[in-house]
Amino acid sequence: MGLLGAASGLAAGLSYALFIFGFKNTSASGKPQTTLTIAFYSFYLILLLITDMDQAARAITSNDIGWFLILGVLGAGISFMVYVIGIQWTAPTTASMVAMVEPVTASLFGFCLSGII
Repeated sequence: MGLLGAASGLAAGLSYALFIFGFKNTSASGKPQTTLTIAFYSFYLILLLITDMDQAARAITSNDIGWFLILGVLGAGISFMVYVIGIQWTAPTTASMVAMVEPVTASLFGFCLSGII
């Protein structure tokens, strides 16, 4: 792990905390589904600009497409539904503490999985 890795990790945590506070504020004044839809499509457009289309086409036509779909549905779809429900009852201070712990637990989970695989 170098300086770039540490800076990227800190930037990811900061971005996640910023998203939590922003989402909490917008969900108080509007519909959370609208906010998430706008955030999703904005992120989609940004990723579309930097995606290697040949590699994306190979991923879609590979034998592992089922794993991609399961990862998308379980990893993003269900977690966002739980997130939308939970954020309505979570105070901003609690959400920020979770945001600080989440990268650590995700790193530990990834480390544990790398030892198993």
